[in-house]
Amino acid sequence: MNKYKLVNEHRAKEFINNLELLKKENLINLEKILNPIKQTYFGKTPSLNTNILDWEKIHLENGWNGSKKMTFSDEQMPWDDLAPECFTEFSFDGEKSHSYGLFEYRFKRYSELKKRLNNLNEHIEILEKTFTKNHESLNEFLTDDTLTFVESIFTLIGLNPISLKTISVIVSNDIKVEDYEFFEFIDEALLETKEYRRLNKAPSLINNQAFIFYDKVYTKRLISWSIEKGFIQKIENESNDLLDDIPLHKYNDYRGWAKVHNTIASLVAIELYEGKLESTRSKLQDKVFYKKLSEKLVPKDKDGADKPKPKTLENYISEYNNFKK
Repeated sequence: MNKYKLVNEHRAKEFINNLELLKKENLINLEKILNPIKQTYFGKTPSLNTNILDWEKIHLENGWNGSKKMTFSDEQMPWDDLAPECFTEFSFDGEKSHSYGLFEYRFKRYSELKKRLNNLNEHIEILEKTFTKNHESLNEFLTDDTLTFVESIFTLIGLNPISLKTISVIVSNDIKVEDYEFFEFIDEALLETKEYRRLNKAPSLINNQAFIFYDKVYTKRLISWSIEKGFIQKIENESNDLLDDIPLHKYNDYRGWAKVHNTIASLVAIELYEGKLESTRSKLQDKVFYKKLSEKLVPKDKDGADKPKPKTLENYISEYNNFKK
């Protein structure tokens, strides 16, 4: 039976690294949304199930005066214990004022983004956990007679389609405008890939034989199409293929990828740090911080075990920041 491999053997890691960058960017956005919410919630971060009862209670506890009430109908009540009237506006010293309407608008944006980021973090963990080496998932799924459209995308990226049992992906070859409302970050990332773009534009027939029929992709035609488009290639001799990993250019490719991966992992860890240390160096030198970070790091060399030390990671970050300038 023929065996295949991705032309870009690091494609799955590249995609996961893109998700990590997406997470980092949106953690910054989340903090920007949260700051004005905390200002009207007395410096605290509301839980995701916070409602007007909690908002009213914390204002009363802090000595604020309710200035406007609203009567709620049963349909408007998002909780079990009915409270027909709640204050929707508070004032303090006749100068400061807080409106629940503004808080609710900001908090809805915050909670939606927070939930999406929680899902993204879970998705990254699943993709990493189900990832297989030596093109195992690629060759496993290419033996099926047909794949779904999204299974095909995962296969071409090098992700294990088995992860779709726990990751709900909306992306398909027939996306409707209303679908975007329910998009997760992984859907957005998949839409940006060349694998999705090219397969979505592929013909439904190849040599008068069915290739894509609604959500069904015929694997035999997928293989030939993917080879033609430069996504996969046939492994002519497995023993020779293993030897191909030895030359210096492959070795350097890994070191380059490992450096990018470890830089991103360090940047994300520093962004999420909630302790008292301020400088990048002090955080990296902290034994507890570095021990937790090292779980996300990969060896500097393909067949090695040594992961970059704090000083090396500091140089990586410095180089990254200088390049941005």
